[in-house]
Amino acid sequence: MTISAMPATPRADASALLAFDGPAHVIVEWLVVTGPGTVTPLSDATDVTGRAWAVYRPNGASGTATIRVQHGA
Repeated sequence: MTISAMPATPRADASALLAFDGPAHVIVEWLVVTGPGTVTPLSDATDVTGRAWAVYRPNGASGTATIRVQHGA
């Protein structure tokens, strides 16, 4: 299972599209564990291919964020 970001390192005044690859048809919850920013889910469950999407926004702050996806709860 992986999380990828496009772009991998967003500017502080921009956003990144996040993709989670995991099991198909499970509920997901996106969390910013450490660092700046917020995550807005675009889906609350993975699709038939196991993908779920969200948008990460640093909200003007620089630094590294750790994002976790809880799934299958």
